[in-house]
Amino acid sequence: MSIQVSLIIPVYNVADYLQQCLDSVEEQDYKHLQVVMVNDGSEDRSLEICEEYVRRHPQSWILINQKNAGLSAARNTGLLHATGDYIAFLDSDDWIDSDFISTLVKSIVDTGAEIVEAGIRWCYSNAIRLDAIEENCVYDMKEALGHYLLQTKPIHSAVWCKLYHREIFTKLNFEVGKLHEDGYFTYQAMYKCKRYAVINYIGYNYRQNREGSIMTSMVKPKNIIDVMEMMEERIMFFKEHNEDILAEKAASYYYRTALTNYVTAKKVIQDESLCKTIKDKLDSSKHLILKNRYLRAKKLKFLFFFCFPKLFLKRY
Repeated sequence: MSIQVSLIIPVYNVADYLQQCLDSVEEQDYKHLQVVMVNDGSEDRSLEICEEYVRRHPQSWILINQKNAGLSAARNTGLLHATGDYIAFLDSDDWIDSDFISTLVKSIVDTGAEIVEAGIRWCYSNAIRLDAIEENCVYDMKEALGHYLLQTKPIHSAVWCKLYHREIFTKLNFEVGKLHEDGYFTYQAMYKCKRYAVINYIGYNYRQNREGSIMTSMVKPKNIIDVMEMMEERIMFFKEHNEDILAEKAASYYYRTALTNYVTAKKVIQDESLCKTIKDKLDSSKHLILKNRYLRAKKLKFLFFFCFPKLFLKRY
């Protein structure tokens, strides 16, 4: 029996890039593929372009139109219409290599993993950066989450470089109204799988510095607040599931990120209210930071911050 894959593509005002994206889907060498496009209230020619591709593939491509509700809502709509055994995502300003789906399906078959992750090709206007693991690995749930939380292996928050068993989405959707929706989703998805595969293959092309992209706009207080709230929720999630080691690993990365965000808020955004909020969070967690076993030598940086905050800002 062939494995059916649903590829969900949220679309919003990407007419300049959409054809390259959809052409790459047409060129997939894996044929058991349902394509679900969700037009999230586009105001340019994106809808017309999507309609043309549906006319070409009336049996396997579908298009859903909705009022603009954001990326998470569009993905959730796509999930409602997806019929595949496995689910993949593609952002509509990116594109995939012709063997992307087939390679991920083969890994699913070979490893029995519920989630498989491929590497990423970061595509800048004048450069390309390759980002992949050195050799194929299969982890159990706690191993995968440990590497993800501590960033010791290239396991990414992004949902679009992965293939998921559809059962992962049982009682799990994307958080609506958050800027970092992938971060809210990924750790919960990983917690639901027994086996997680990461493969030494790059087939996802991630476009950088696109005009109008949320990810390339100036850092704003909401970006920082959303990231910190996501990480706080992540720590609480593992505590509530009695996963103390995973909670401590999640906390170590949260503290490091908070310290970086404090410097950004002070020197880049120059938002004193946000600075105070972050500093208060770090100060209230001082004893936990200094006893966190996963911070190791980085504790010296925190001691410098706690004891000499003005000198710390000059140094970093």
